[in-house]
Amino acid sequence: MRGLICVVLCFLVACGTDMGRVEATDRARLRAEAESLAGSWLVHAATPNGFQKTVFDGSWRELSENDTVDLTSQARLVYLYAAAFDFSSEPRYHKAMVNAADFMLRHMQGVTEAGWVKRVSSSWVVIDNSIDPYGYSFVVFSLSHAYRVSGDERYLERALQTWRSGVWPGLKAAREWPSSGELALKKAQGNWSQNPYMHLFEALLALHEVSHSVEVWADIVAMAKLLDGKLLQSCGCLPEWFATPNYTPLHGDQTQVYLGHQVEWAYLLDRAVHQGLDSRYRQTANKLLTFAIRYGVNQGHETHRQRGGLHAKADLSGELIDNAYWWWAQAELLRATLHFSKHHGRNELRDVYADNHVFSRLHFIDLQRGSWTNESPFFSEKSPSQLRQVIGYHWMAFYREALSAPDH
Repeated sequence: MRGLICVVLCFLVACGTDMGRVEATDRARLRAEAESLAGSWLVHAATPNGFQKTVFDGSWRELSENDTVDLTSQARLVYLYAAAFDFSSEPRYHKAMVNAADFMLRHMQGVTEAGWVKRVSSSWVVIDNSIDPYGYSFVVFSLSHAYRVSGDERYLERALQTWRSGVWPGLKAAREWPSSGELALKKAQGNWSQNPYMHLFEALLALHEVSHSVEVWADIVAMAKLLDGKLLQSCGCLPEWFATPNYTPLHGDQTQVYLGHQVEWAYLLDRAVHQGLDSRYRQTANKLLTFAIRYGVNQGHETHRQRGGLHAKADLSGELIDNAYWWWAQAELLRATLHFSKHHGRNELRDVYADNHVFSRLHFIDLQRGSWTNESPFFSEKSPSQLRQVIGYHWMAFYREALSAPDH
């Protein structure tokens, strides 16, 4: 079956240089994939009270962890339903989005209105009441989209309150640099990851798009300045881990560039420019995207079945240090290359996009079971239970970009 799929897809890619001729066909395929993904999540994850089951194997069988949900996973499904409603206008997705968002408001808020607990059970018992800045970012992100779709002021109010809670160390650093000459948390020790920082940037873009808040925009600008002036390295790449208090890249074997985050940042920075950020940040976005493609994309020299796949990690020189293929990184490469080719005439990225879509369909998109899984044992050392889990948020972000109006 997969051999036949490969033949068909390779034929389509062979025609892919004439993007206008295959655009309608490609869009129809993407629409079908997106609807299958969203519909499957709706059937298996949603419950009547809004609690979301989020852990399934590749055949949509529930795993034992499904009696609880964490803040990030619940919020991501709010976004998935909102995005599905965007391209389908089906009321069932609107209803699922509202139910999932309302569950968060009723059962996942902490002591203060702007506070959130990290994990609850299906019967609303708090399992973990710790503060999780990563989850807080997805609250801001998902509730901003819920407000955009529904117009319910409660969602916008809670998103703004959560942003004002200021639980993100990286945001504090951005606000204080470079005017203070020092970075925040100068007494902190240990390592700091730019990943939560990136998702906060994503969340604030969504929040500003619906609130038009000048204060939110000031934070977006400050975060972009810190990224460009301090975190970005001369290689045109962004290390994953930094040492505090000075936010310098870790050295030696600990220096890691997550190539999927490179292209994710490239997309987000370009979207920020679209919303009004200084156009010089588009140059930064291009640097990040160029680094990832140059050093991370498999050119098919060894085997055609791996052609187009984006590897996991490189060092600052571009040498691969982990040649695995992470599922979420493929989704981000698809979104970024499609976006830059569509909106900026980057015709050279069309083949990168087409090759990666074939690769992703071969190894991560299960056309028979109607699911998108990270089931690729050949590429990963994760446990079987992890490998077989179905996935949604990153893929849906790609589909929303692909199916959006031209001015998105």
